[in-house]
Amino acid sequence: MKNRIFTKLSALAGPALLLLFLVVSTRSNATAISAIATGNWSATSTWSTGAVPTSSDAVTIAGGFTVTSDATGQVCASLTLGDGASHAGTLAFAASGSPSVAVSGAITVDAAPGLGTITVASGATLSATGAIACGGHITNNGTVTCTLTSATDITGAGTFTNAANSSLSVATGGANNAISVTTFTTTANGNTVTYTGTASYFVHIGTYYNLTINSGNTGTLGGATTVSGTLTLTAGQFAASTKLTMGSGAQIVRSGGTITGTLQGTNAYDVTYNGALKTMGPEVTSAGATPRNITMNMATAGTALTAATCTITGNITATQGTFTPASTTITLNGTTESISGNAVSFNNLTIAGTATVTTSVNISVAGALTVNGILNPGASNPVSGAGTMTGTGTLMVNEAGNTDDYSTQYSISGGTTFTNLTVNFSGTSGQFIHTAIAPLGFKVSGGNKLTLTINLSATTNGLTLSNNSTVEVSSGNSLAGTVTGTGTIRVMHTGNADDLTQNYTGTVTYTNLTVDFGGTALQQVTSTPSLAGFVISNNSAAGVVFNANETTTSGTVVNGSSFLTVSAAYTLSGGVSGSGTITVTNNAGGNTLTNQYKGTISTSTLSVIYTASGAVQVGTGTYYSIKVSNGSGNTLSGDVTVSHGLDLTNGKLDISGHNLTINSGVSISGASSTNYIKISSGGTVIAKSVTSATLPIGDEYAPVIIASGGGADYTIGLTPSITSNGGATRTADAVAITWTITANATVTPTFTFQWPSTSELTSFDRTNSDVAQRVSPSGNWALLSTPSNATNAGGGNWSQTANATSMTSGTAYDFGIGDNIAPLPVKLISFTATLINKEVELNWATASEINNSYFTIERSADGKNFDDIMTKPGAGNSQVVLHYAAYDVQPLPGVSYYRLKQTDFNNASETFNIVSVNNKVSMQDFNITAASPTVFSDHFTLNYQVPASGNVRILVTNMLGQTVQDVTVPASTGYNNFEVNNTMGWKPGIYVAQIHYNNWVNYIKVDKTK
Repeated sequence: MKNRIFTKLSALAGPALLLLFLVVSTRSNATAISAIATGNWSATSTWSTGAVPTSSDAVTIAGGFTVTSDATGQVCASLTLGDGASHAGTLAFAASGSPSVAVSGAITVDAAPGLGTITVASGATLSATGAIACGGHITNNGTVTCTLTSATDITGAGTFTNAANSSLSVATGGANNAISVTTFTTTANGNTVTYTGTASYFVHIGTYYNLTINSGNTGTLGGATTVSGTLTLTAGQFAASTKLTMGSGAQIVRSGGTITGTLQGTNAYDVTYNGALKTMGPEVTSAGATPRNITMNMATAGTALTAATCTITGNITATQGTFTPASTTITLNGTTESISGNAVSFNNLTIAGTATVTTSVNISVAGALTVNGILNPGASNPVSGAGTMTGTGTLMVNEAGNTDDYSTQYSISGGTTFTNLTVNFSGTSGQFIHTAIAPLGFKVSGGNKLTLTINLSATTNGLTLSNNSTVEVSSGNSLAGTVTGTGTIRVMHTGNADDLTQNYTGTVTYTNLTVDFGGTALQQVTSTPSLAGFVISNNSAAGVVFNANETTTSGTVVNGSSFLTVSAAYTLSGGVSGSGTITVTNNAGGNTLTNQYKGTISTSTLSVIYTASGAVQVGTGTYYSIKVSNGSGNTLSGDVTVSHGLDLTNGKLDISGHNLTINSGVSISGASSTNYIKISSGGTVIAKSVTSATLPIGDEYAPVIIASGGGADYTIGLTPSITSNGGATRTADAVAITWTITANATVTPTFTFQWPSTSELTSFDRTNSDVAQRVSPSGNWALLSTPSNATNAGGGNWSQTANATSMTSGTAYDFGIGDNIAPLPVKLISFTATLINKEVELNWATASEINNSYFTIERSADGKNFDDIMTKPGAGNSQVVLHYAAYDVQPLPGVSYYRLKQTDFNNASETFNIVSVNNKVSMQDFNITAASPTVFSDHFTLNYQVPASGNVRILVTNMLGQTVQDVTVPASTGYNNFEVNNTMGWKPGIYVAQIHYNNWVNYIKVDKTK
């Protein structure tokens, strides 16, 4: 071994010879230990000494053996892979447990015979304080550190590969290259090479993923080098000359140190400033440098970074610290850029024409602010400065809710040259202009409203709306110049013949615009723009009046509490919707509403007022509310439903044979004897879900008031006449009105019917009037109320109230008013019952009879349950007083009740009042006169007397009190007999026969012999 070493020494000279002598000297002073088998470093069987190496051992791994570092803190004095005589060896590291090998001297990886190999696993560490001579292969997946500072750290003709996410740290090697291995590969993603130490050095030429300069001296780059990940400058100087190129998307992080030279290439990269750094450098100022994003994350909030003149294509983020402007110009030349973090101060700031710069911090510019692109500051982030502002771009205004949002957003005290600038109001809530400015043009794009509280003069490009935004010109102001785009212009001017052109005095391209009238007094329009639509939001009682034919493509919206009137000679086309009120002033033939308002009309949500003079037709449909306000005829031309309101303040609404449905909860107002729902030629009023309601209907005013309606739907018709039973039209003793009512449920409501005195027929006695009901149209009238004096309802009307008899669901009933029982079929004068000689004489008299077939006499013992006992023919038809008599020759004993019922030729009947008599009887009129025979073998006869006809009970019992016979039989007044037979089963002996009559009992004994 010794001879081989000296043979090699003979070929060396100079510094190399000195280095090798030092290495040999180190080895000669250490204990030599070699691997004798493949195994773990910590296994004694791996080593020639039978012991694990210590920090004083010179370790050799040869003979093709592989030794695996398997623990943290494994050491040796030197490490050689190969012995020159056999195959080289391999040092490997376990994949877990963070194994490490610390070599206090040098590491040699022999090239022949075979190639020595070191593979550092991820999470493992290999360190050396001497040089690393690499003739074979070193692959670093973990961490390799070489701290030799007096010479080159890594040499040799082999390969050193820094794999993905690995770390190599080398101390600077004086005037030598710190690394001079033949093949040095550091391109894998995430790997980092760090240069440390205090001496000057050369940085290895090549491609780095991450490169860190953290030395106490200067590292010089001697050839073209690219950093594709991160170049970190922590300490020292990096003399890049013209050799350094940053990869696309790479970044430079400076927390200390400097960089000199000029960066090459046009790739965009990011720059971050950390720590206490004070100035920018070539990383942003180089002619070829293209910094994208600049981040300031200084050591303290007060640390200021002196800006350098540069062009930035990305974002500026001041996480901590800010710029000191100096005499520099920063140009933002990207597409979409931002300034964020903390407030940033500039000397001169230029926003290039391609750039849109959004700020979320306050920025100030001491010198010139040039905006050729778009400057978009945050809503609460003003742009200020003592300099000037100019450019050909756009100033976005996001401030909102101030007296003047532009001057709040931009306060450039040196003045702004607006000639070529556009101001775009893009706030997300209402914005205001109160200070006159004259840019190239205005834009409103935030989807909200811009309010002008001053007069604005014409500008070259005028005002453009987008994103459904709104511009509002205050009542006393105007906007000159052109207006175009898509959105809404709001008119606040009032009191002029054409308020639209008073607010907007320039040329307005209405095609895609909506005009919103929002004034607080009468507004009028005479101009005729062809536009997208109108909005009526004027809440004054006078509302908005169109005095011209108007046409829209998207319709007109009338908001709640707003009023729109189209004058009589004009029309509005395009449809109308909303929840406000429209007024109909045109009375042309047909549907008056759709003649004046063309297109789809949302009557189900709109209120409609009819003010046209002359005949007006209300078309078929559902209306939110209708107001009749023309004092003339208003006629339905089809079936109509009202869902919320019906105002009859100034006119009648004639349903003209159609159906008017009034939904539940509808407010009916303004009704009177002159203003009501007219029913004269058919048709009905349908009141929905009624608990209580007043329905102002009639040919003349004859309203119906419903109480206890049970939530049913009521369909009500009215005929201005009344008929008697049999169908003849009445000409006297009644009111000439028939109300026909149908419910959709079985109910018993209370009705109040009003009628005008002009509808009372001849001889009608209002003081003795009543309500009658019948099944419509051919049933007989039945009284619902006791004749009484009618109530004065005011306005020339009178009323009667009655509870209806049960109304069957779906059945139509007629209701009428007569005096006493008129217009019922029989007018009864009197009905009496008199007891004469144990007979009851019944008398009655009629004043008139209509279609009367016969009378029926009914009798009851309790006044509740009646039986028919006789009939008497009626007179048919009579208008004179007629008297009738009938006799009950076998009246009931005691109090009995009689009732008279009339039946007409149609078998309809009416029952009249009840009368009573008391047929007094005594015990003397009730007895058993004989039993024949009293001694019997198989039968006997009972002879008895009763005072009045009725039923008797015959009961026979034996001496033990047991019943042997019990029957009930009818008996006539006076003497009767009953034969008791079927006695064959009776035993001989005495029996008691009993006769029960009402509450009386008589007895007799009989004797059975066999």
